[in-house]
Amino acid sequence: MAAAVESVVVVHNVAKRHNVGTLARSATAFGVAEVVVVGRRDVSAFGSHGATSHLRFRHFVSLALARAYLKASRRADPGLSNP
Repeated sequence: MAAAVESVVVVHNVAKRHNVGTLARSATAFGVAEVVVVGRRDVSAFGSHGATSHLRFRHFVSLALARAYLKASRRADPGLSNP
């Protein structure tokens, strides 16, 4: 039997730092395992209503570093491409 595939959401340059809480709730509802935040570090999970306890968060300063992480962890990255 094949191993379970984990879903990852990549968020780049969050404009409103409180949007991460709402995103965490949605990601948890869809079974996402990890949220990769690129760019802004001062995000807030306000409004997550506990959803963040079901997710792993990673932060990267650039899309290139996030892409390298995803490739190294053997995750497909169809939505991430170099400009």
